[in-house]
Amino acid sequence: MTRPQALMEAVVTNLNWFVQPIGENLTKPQKKFLRDGLIGLLRAGRPVVCRMARKPSDRRERVLISARCPDNRRPLRPSSRASG
Repeated sequence: MTRPQALMEAVVTNLNWFVQPIGENLTKPQKKFLRDGLIGLLRAGRPVVCRMARKPSDRRERVLISARCPDNRRPLRPSSRASG
C-alpha cells in the first residue's frame, strides 16, 4: 500500500470519533451519508478541507467558514427561489 493510501485509510478509520457526536440523533443511513460525504471531501483534496483536516481542534470549538463567490467579492447566500 502506498503512503497516501495508508494515510487515507487511517483517516477513514479514525473519522468515527468526529462523526459520532455530530450524528447522535441521526438514523443509520443519515450517519452513513454524513461519513461518506466527509470522506469524499477529504479525498477530493481541496486545500481548505485539507488544511482543516490537518489542524486538530477542540471538538467544542466552533469553526466559522465564510463562503465566498469565486471572484471573492461577496459572500454566498442561499437563493430565495430554491426554497419554493
